[in-house]
Amino acid sequence: MGIQSIIYALLLEYLVNQKIKNNIITVATSTILGIASGMSLIFLDEDAPMPIVGTTVGLIVGIIIRFMYLRAQKTQIDR
Repeated sequence: MGIQSIIYALLLEYLVNQKIKNNIITVATSTILGIASGMSLIFLDEDAPMPIVGTTVGLIVGIIIRFMYLRAQKTQIDR
C-alpha cells in the first residue's frame, strides 16, 4: 500500500489542504481518498476489509493533517 499512501499524501497535502478551506469537505475528501486507496487493494484478497480500513485511516489521517495545517496557518498569522 506504499504507492497509494504516497499519492494520497501528496494529493491531500498539496491540493486539498491548499485549495479547500472548509474543514468538513477536507476531511470528507481525505476519507474518500482512503476508501479509494483501500479499494485498490481489494484484488489481492477479496475477503480483506480494505474499504473499512481505508475509510477509517482516511478519516483519522484527514483530521490529523487538517489540524496540523490549521495550527501552522495560525502560527504564521501570529508572527
